[in-house]
Amino acid sequence: MVRIKKLKINQVTRFFGIENGGIGRYSQDLFNHFSKNKHNTIYRTECPGRSLQTYFLYSRLLLKYIHKKDCNLYHAMSPLECIHLPKEKTVVTIHDLIPLLYQYKLNTFYKTNQFSNFISQYAFYEGIKKAAECKKIICVSEETKENFIEVTNCNPKKVIVIDNHIQDKYQYLKPFKNYKQLTIGTISYLDDRKRIGDLIIAFKKIKDKNLHLFIGGFGPCKNKYIQMAKGDDRISFIGKIPEENMLFWYAAFDVFCSFSKAEGFNLPIVEAARVGRPVITLKDAIIPKKIKDATIQINKNEFKKTINKLKNYKLRLKIGKKLTRWSRQFSPKKQLPKYEKAYREVWG
Repeated sequence: MVRIKKLKINQVTRFFGIENGGIGRYSQDLFNHFSKNKHNTIYRTECPGRSLQTYFLYSRLLLKYIHKKDCNLYHAMSPLECIHLPKEKTVVTIHDLIPLLYQYKLNTFYKTNQFSNFISQYAFYEGIKKAAECKKIICVSEETKENFIEVTNCNPKKVIVIDNHIQDKYQYLKPFKNYKQLTIGTISYLDDRKRIGDLIIAFKKIKDKNLHLFIGGFGPCKNKYIQMAKGDDRISFIGKIPEENMLFWYAAFDVFCSFSKAEGFNLPIVEAARVGRPVITLKDAIIPKKIKDATIQINKNEFKKTINKLKNYKLRLKIGKKLTRWSRQFSPKKQLPKYEKAYREVWG
């Protein structure tokens, strides 16, 4: 491990913790990692409130005054946090460009209120442009890197790729040997981009009482999906899953599904793979090739056929073990030291 001596680091995010989704967990993991190095002094700055309006004020105004001054290095965990940070000392992480590219490349819109659309498009674009001025830009996939350079026309030499990592607690767990029942699961934010509705429709077309679908997560479309599932008692909504229970649910699934239309990385796929569960995605999904190639890619009309194949316990076991080996490349030991190298390059 490369050690950076006497380095004062200010990590800046919306807030640290799983309630901020994948970025919150990412921020917390990086803070924990660098805090263990006694040669680093770590400060963290986060939004004082949880509402979108407060976050807008935080990123656009408050950060100018509340970030820790006189640090050697700053790390903005997403582009909106970098706007007021000193660019010559700042590392910024780009997770995806979905708020910009969703409308134009996928010909669709986020179905949110007008203020939310403003945040996700105009403000995000401003953050992306400011991120291009930073000393080092970290993208979580090659595809995100390509999109970022295309949108900003920044110097490609400043942009590097560091894959997201999965926590050490995710380890292979042998699936339950039940030849009669098959449990299908997904864990996702419940909005239209994740296409949970398509999963529900595809599942309901399979008339097999021994199949069960568990949907974990929360979001603006939850009630709509509950109505879509109405009348099928094989479908269960398990709500927001606490971080400490995530491993339990991955292990409870026989098959993991991610029908998302577009992702910058898609951490749940890798976590499910690490636990040893086959993962189904849709062929038209925009997901990093490295991730998507490890999954079973289907069209929506192939769902029934694929599930029938995966009723074979030995086949699921074989696929799961292969995925567990594949997922080791995303371990913290392999990914987190790359941030130390990036920090060192910024601060010489």
